[in-house]
Amino acid sequence: MFRRWLIRSLFILPVLLGVLGWAWSAGHYGGIAYIHRGHGVRGGTYWGTVFLGGWRSLKHPDGWTYGLSAQASVQFWPQDSNFEHFFLGFGYYYWSSAGEKLYSLCIPYWFLILLFGFPLLFAWRKTAQKNPPPGFPVEIKAKVAEC
Repeated sequence: MFRRWLIRSLFILPVLLGVLGWAWSAGHYGGIAYIHRGHGVRGGTYWGTVFLGGWRSLKHPDGWTYGLSAQASVQFWPQDSNFEHFFLGFGYYYWSSAGEKLYSLCIPYWFLILLFGFPLLFAWRKTAQKNPPPGFPVEIKAKVAEC
């Protein structure tokens, strides 16, 4: 029984983290980036999406940078703007200014929850306890040969 719940917990954890991340990202921004020689990668979460993208900047020093902040408005669904374009939560972000460019792809949390939910359903069914059929066992009486 412990083994069954350990396996289920490993599949429940990503779904639970997705739901908690979605709820947190509705009112907060969180991101991390690494830049080296003017080029870098960045990722994070905001407004119900997870983003991963690139960064080109000559203004920032090399190394890691991160940010956590509260959003001005709470939104569970991203909104289009001049720099961001979304469809069903999937999106593309591109911003360019003097010497700096940001671009990223956004994936909605609902998609990640569904993506991790299907293996959870499969694992839950495969680790279900095999119960015997209800009732008393019935034995068929063998026919006795007549003399």
